[in-house]
Amino acid sequence: MITLSRTLLALALVVVAPRVCAQSTDLTIIGNILPGACAAQLGGDGIVDLGTVLAEKLSATEETPLAAVQVPMTVTCQVPVRFAFMGIDNTGDSASVATRYGLGLSPEGEKIGGAVISFRDPTADGAPVHYTRSEDGGEHWETSGNDGTTWLGKVSINGFSTTAGAVTGPDPISSLQVNLLVRTYIQPTSALTIAGDVPINGSATIDLIYL
Repeated sequence: MITLSRTLLALALVVVAPRVCAQSTDLTIIGNILPGACAAQLGGDGIVDLGTVLAEKLSATEETPLAAVQVPMTVTCQVPVRFAFMGIDNTGDSASVATRYGLGLSPEGEKIGGAVISFRDPTADGAPVHYTRSEDGGEHWETSGNDGTTWLGKVSINGFSTTAGAVTGPDPISSLQVNLLVRTYIQPTSALTIAGDVPINGSATIDLIYL
C-alpha cells in the first residue's frame, strides 16, 4: 500500500508540473465488488468411473461410444449472482477431437479418445432455466434454450438465463441444480496399441466465472 501511494503521488506531481514533463498519462483503476460468493459441488466426488472396457468390444475402424454417465452439480451463492462456466482440459493435447476433453495417452503415447460434457435438466431457484453460450468472452450471447447443443465448452463460456429466447446472457442465480452428461468415445483399435491394460485418465476442471 505504501508503494502504491507513493506511485500515485509521483504521477500527480507529473500532471501538475507540465514544465518538467511534456506529456502525461492517466492511470485507471477498475474492479468489481461482488455481493456474495458461490460454491460448486459435484456428486460422486466428481469421479466418472467407466469401469472395465474390453478391447474386444471396441471397433477397429470407428470410435466406440461408451455408456453416458450423469453427474449432478449444485452451485449455491450467498445472494443472486451472474455467473458462467468454462471447461479446462487438464490432460493437455490428448483429446482425439479438439473440442472434446482428453482421456490421456496410452503407454505407447497414443490418444485414447475424448469426452463430451453437456448440461442437462437445469433448474435455478426452483424453476427451469435455459442454457446460453458466449464465444467472445461475454460480449455477445447466443439465444438461450435447451433444445440445441448445451455442452461445457473449452473456449466458450456457458451459463443460464431464466427466460428462453433471451440474448442478454445469464441471469442472477442463488441456487443452480444441473446434471452434467459425460459421453466418452474410445479411438478405433487400429489407432491404439492394446498389448496390456490401458488406463483411462481423463481430467477436467469446471471453472466458475463471475460476470
